[in-house]
Amino acid sequence: ERMLVKPPSLLSTKIHGWTDGQIFHLVTRGRGMMKGYEAQIPSANDRWAIVHYVRYLQKSQKIQEAPPAASGK
Repeated sequence: ERMLVKPPSLLSTKIHGWTDGQIFHLVTRGRGMMKGYEAQIPSANDRWAIVHYVRYLQKSQKIQEAPPAASGK
């Protein structure tokens, strides 16, 4: 809420087109005003695990996407 420019959700369609390397770089080095997480997550294997988790969430989101139920109004 405090950020002037909101970062895109990692589950957005924009990010679906990013390569795994781009997401890894984002987590490692950051982007724009977002600082990277390399200091907090020094293991490259752990950062790659984050990339795989993001991909898992993206796939789960696609499966769960369904049209909203009719409200009957």
